[in-house]
Amino acid sequence: MGPDLQNIVDEVSRVLATPVVLEDRDFNLVVFAAHADEVDPVRQRTILSRRSTAQVQQWFEAFGIATTDRPVRTPADLARGIVARACLPARWNGVTYGYLWALDEHHHLDDAALERVMHHAIRAGTVMAQRARTRQSLDGQVRDLLTGDRDVAEAAAEEIDGL
Repeated sequence: MGPDLQNIVDEVSRVLATPVVLEDRDFNLVVFAAHADEVDPVRQRTILSRRSTAQVQQWFEAFGIATTDRPVRTPADLARGIVARACLPARWNGVTYGYLWALDEHHHLDDAALERVMHHAIRAGTVMAQRARTRQSLDGQVRDLLTGDRDVAEAAAEEIDGL
């Protein structure tokens, strides 16, 4: 999804000194930082299949991640192959667009460290919101191109060209 989001994830991973991924609100993998150490099975599956399963999504959403604007800690669940994590919601204008997930298997991430990187999560939410609005606008313009009305199609083509 682009270098801006990759830079955000890499910086959060560097500051927190732990592997980090960014998923959209539907738990599709957007970008991930380098993972030098062993990671849990859930993270492996997410990276390999580029998304989390519905069961994993439901489990994490039970901790209120979809509606909070603060970091949320989620516990380990060895039966599910999950180590402890911190979730930093990527929000803009009160809407969650994604989640930055920082592995915290050894519980070394303190509240102050998570607060220090929240501005990165906010920035990610802003970028994701802008891209969502651009996609919506482009979808409408493509529909206008296909209407058969020459004036509407020409106006849509000019708008697309401006993007």
